[in-house]
Amino acid sequence: MSPPSYSHQPPLMCVDVAGELGRAVKLNLVGEEKKNEEESIKKHQINTYVSDLISLHRSLPERWNPLCKDLKYDYRSLPSTSVVIAFYNEAWSTLLRTVHSVLETSPNLLLREVVLVDDYSDRAHLKEPLENYISSLKKVRLTRARKREGLVRARLLGASIATGDVLTFLDCHCECHEGWLEPLLHR
Repeated sequence: MSPPSYSHQPPLMCVDVAGELGRAVKLNLVGEEKKNEEESIKKHQINTYVSDLISLHRSLPERWNPLCKDLKYDYRSLPSTSVVIAFYNEAWSTLLRTVHSVLETSPNLLLREVVLVDDYSDRAHLKEPLENYISSLKKVRLTRARKREGLVRARLLGASIATGDVLTFLDCHCECHEGWLEPLLHR
């Protein structure tokens, strides 16, 4: 099965787009579509059928203390970071939505790179299709473990090739919103 095709350009923010601003996606599926949805849940333990309908470039609502919004950071005084994302047999849309959320919400000056670490995945979409997809993304590198390492060792593999001043580790199925990185680097 080939990965879904996505545009590299974020859509205009529109609340009618599936999953935009974190809104729930509710489908009334029947027949073959319902079967495909159920199979996606068995395969990944999440509903990738719905995940694949959500843009890789969606906007999320801000969920922080309003006082935090008033804080301003001098980017020149903050260190750069390498964001390390280890994964094993991750679903296409969840992995790439994580990558895009980092790229699209991190100040360019602060984000040195995103290091993807494949912990010996065996799913076809994480081989050449992933390499082809990320080849057009600036600041994204992929390294692969030669055997199954587990989360901690996979993260250490990514850390060993990272070039940023600070290491930031993220799970492979999370999303960032504007302002997520600056307070972490400020500390």
